Amino acid sequence: MTKKEIIKKIYYYDYLEKSNFVLPQRVAEIEYLENGDSIVSRKIYSETRFDKEATSEYFDFKIPANARLMNVKK
Repeated sequence: MTKKEIIKKIYYYDYLEKSNFVLPQRVAEIEYLENGDSIVSRKIYSETRFDKEATSEYFDFKIPANARLMNVKK
């Protein structure tokens, strides 16, 4: 691909408006491959919760004492 070719398009829509921000509830992505093909993916978010209404056992996750830090190189 050349520097000027489009390799990905992302579309955001169906916005949820809260008091201090706006969040898209649907996201569509088109990734253009070198062979001329493309990959299309769609994400749909629902039952989005914020502030006090957001509760989950995952929010209280504790890092295990025996966890090791990994150095990940790109």
